[in-house]
Amino acid sequence: NTPAFTAVTVNGQIEVRSFAQQLNVEESLIRRFNPGILRWATDPNGSPEILVPIELEDQVNNFS
Repeated sequence: NTPAFTAVTVNGQIEVRSFAQQLNVEESLIRRFNPGILRWATDPNGSPEILVPIELEDQVNNFS
C-alpha cells in the first residue's frame, strides 16, 4: 500500500484549469482528487490545500 495522493498548500484562490495546465495534466484529474471543487476555481475562503497525485507533488512545490 502506497499513498496515491498528497495535500499541497496553495496561496489563495486558484483556477482549476490553469493549475492543471501548469502541471501538464487533464483538469479532470485534479477534479477527481478534489470533488469538493464545484466551480471554475477553489473557494477563496476555503482550505488552502488541494489534493494532487503523489507523483506531482514536486512539480506543485516548484511553482507554488
